[in-house]
Amino acid sequence: MIFLADVAFSIELLALAAGVALFVWSLRNKGAGQFFAKFFGMVVIISAILGIICTSYYSFSYWVQGSFSALSS
Repeated sequence: MIFLADVAFSIELLALAAGVALFVWSLRNKGAGQFFAKFFGMVVIISAILGIICTSYYSFSYWVQGSFSALSS
């Protein structure tokens, strides 16, 4: 169970990094596609932050319940 939480958290961190990279790229460049890059960069950033918060909350709640201490799933 903890492995799935770690994988989800890692993927969300990668999504956050990609969103920040897209947003920074949109700020440094001018021309066609700048608005869409900025918009989708913010959408990805917000979604990744919400996903990180959700994963952290449920991982902590499962840890408090003792789900991660058992060897079997």
